[in-house]
Amino acid sequence: MKTEVQMKMAKASKQDIDAAVELVGVLGDIDKGYHPATPNAEDADEPTFFDEDDPEHLRVFYDRMKECLDSAPSGMFRVVWGFSMIMSNDMADPDLDYLAFHPRIVQPLARPPAGAMTYPAEIPPELHHVLGMMCFQLARNAHLLRSVGANIKTRAEDEQAYCLHWLIKHVLAHGAEWADHAEADVAAAREKIAATQELSK
Repeated sequence: MKTEVQMKMAKASKQDIDAAVELVGVLGDIDKGYHPATPNAEDADEPTFFDEDDPEHLRVFYDRMKECLDSAPSGMFRVVWGFSMIMSNDMADPDLDYLAFHPRIVQPLARPPAGAMTYPAEIPPELHHVLGMMCFQLARNAHLLRSVGANIKTRAEDEQAYCLHWLIKHVLAHGAEWADHAEADVAAAREKIAATQELSK
C-alpha cells in the first residue's frame, strides 16, 4: 500500500532573504572580476579587482561568504528550496520569463465570487421597469413571500426593498426573461400555501 507523506517547507524570513541578496552580491562581484566589497569598509586601499591567485583575496572572498551564511543559519536552504517548491507546485507561470502567478491561480481570482452579479453601468429597460415599481405594486408579492417564510418586515419600505432586491436579481440573472422567473417564484409560493392548507384540513 502506497503511503503519501506531506511535507511543509519552512518559509524564508526577511533575514534569510537579506543574507541571500548579500551573498548573490558577493558572487556577482566575483563574476564581474571585482574584489568583494566589504560592508562599511573604510579602507581606501581595498583592491578593485579580484585576483584568484592571491591568497589574501581568496581569504576575503571566503570570509564574506561565511559572513552571509552565518548571518542566517540554514537561510540559503530555505530561500533556494522554498523557491523550488513554488516552481514545482505550479504556483508560478512556467511559460513566462518573469515571475507571475500560474494561470490556475489567476483565473479563479478573476472570476466573480459565487453568487456575485454584475450591476450594469447603464440602466437596461428591464431594470428601469423594476426600479420604477411603487410600494403598492409590490405589497401583494411581499405578503405572499412572507407567508412562505421570507424574512420581510411589515413596514411598506421594507416590503418594497425586499421585493426590489428580489426582482433586480432576476433581471441581472435572466435579462428580458426576468418576469417569467419572478412569476415562477410566485407560483411556487402559492403551491406551497395550497399544500399547507390541504394538509391542515
